[in-house]
Amino acid sequence: MAQTSAPTTPPAPVLQGGNMLMLVQNLERSVEFYRDFVGLPQNANATLRPYAPVTAGLADMYIARGAQMRNLTLMVPASDLRLEMLDFKDVDSNPQHPHLQDPGATLIIFKVRDVDAVAARAAQNGVQMRTPGGKPAVLDGGKARAIFAKDPTGFFVEVVQRNESIPANAPAGNVIGASLGITIKDTDETIRFYRDIFGFEFQTGTWVGDKAFTDAAGLAAAQYRKSTATITSTNLQMEFYEYRGIDRTPMKAVIHDPGVAIMRLMVKDINATIKGVRAAGMPVVNWSGEPTIQIAFWFFMGRDPNNFFFQMQQPAQIGQRQ
Repeated sequence: MAQTSAPTTPPAPVLQGGNMLMLVQNLERSVEFYRDFVGLPQNANATLRPYAPVTAGLADMYIARGAQMRNLTLMVPASDLRLEMLDFKDVDSNPQHPHLQDPGATLIIFKVRDVDAVAARAAQNGVQMRTPGGKPAVLDGGKARAIFAKDPTGFFVEVVQRNESIPANAPAGNVIGASLGITIKDTDETIRFYRDIFGFEFQTGTWVGDKAFTDAAGLAAAQYRKSTATITSTNLQMEFYEYRGIDRTPMKAVIHDPGVAIMRLMVKDINATIKGVRAAGMPVVNWSGEPTIQIAFWFFMGRDPNNFFFQMQQPAQIGQRQ
């Protein structure tokens, strides 16, 4: 893979990240999928609460005045990825159901000790499998075995077991890591966006015709190229897939639509960040178009060229907004 370096002073230098907010259609079913099928642990304090009216800050961020919302977060062992599932009601929405090759589609990749154990739970949990026959497929020239599935909202999931030694400090459970995949429209455009705005450094791959991968993912014959970058100060790798030789329809979503994914990124100065990203061409998409406060943080919402969203966050300070 070729490497592309970031500018020295991007307009939105990221301090850290990892919380992925997932707009879901049914919170109970989503929690059951990731807990009972994938195998993520659910903290005893992470309980399903009733819907509650959104605050002014949430209404601004999600363009959801008058709505009610509930949420729950599941941690991913050995990963800085956290799945924060949001379930809205009393707001007009358009559930998103992209194909995996469509720009804006999200693929959550879980690394496990035993992929067969996860595949065996598919039928009893009513999981919509993408991999033919529901059995793990051999990938990466025999270096891995994986299954692909869709969660109850329509997010794509890959569960992969690699043929490599497991670190001695890996967690005791089956899930031992994760990465995040995004389907993109154009690699060059996407790299420019993430490099120039966030300062990400990329490894860029070449076009490949990997039939084992596309068959396992339930795709028609297609080529793809994959580029990767790691979110600053985390172990979370983002994987960017561009497909060709197959019909693609970019997602067109409002930020509260089920099926939308949002990555939360922490920044040092929310005012300088919103000014800088606007100048760099990043759309700001929350209702007010300005930072809004929620509990003890300032936030605004933006999106990339593929309709993948970002929630920029800074701890609130007295007199912060000017």
